[in-house]
Amino acid sequence: MLDASILEKLTLVLADETPIETLDQHERYIYSVMNHIERILNTRRGSVKYIPDYGLPDLSVIYRHLPGSLLVLQHHISFTLLKYEPRLVAVQVKMIEAQSTDFMIAYELLCQLKGIGSVRFTTTFDGHEMVRVWRE
Repeated sequence: MLDASILEKLTLVLADETPIETLDQHERYIYSVMNHIERILNTRRGSVKYIPDYGLPDLSVIYRHLPGSLLVLQHHISFTLLKYEPRLVAVQVKMIEAQSTDFMIAYELLCQLKGIGSVRFTTTFDGHEMVRVWRE
């Protein structure tokens, strides 16, 4: 069944305040997964006490050890998303070159979603440790 998360059903909005009734069931499902991916990637490992490995490691460590840490971050993204987003069947994480002049790390996520198939997202990590995810 393609559906939004329980929180989205209760609040009737997605994380970006988009009302869920403005999207069809297919789009709602994709955006729900995308919002959860963004939430996971913006959470620092260890900050959720009852799930200590939820989220990514401290990004300041990743930035300090660039460029060698880019593959480490890529691995953490893949492992964490597959573990904590149950609607993902598979994910391929590929580093892409950021188009802006600001210092930014960017990855393409090619996700296989249950009941949907392939969906491509782009994610950027800016210098302020904020992660954005959007659909291509």
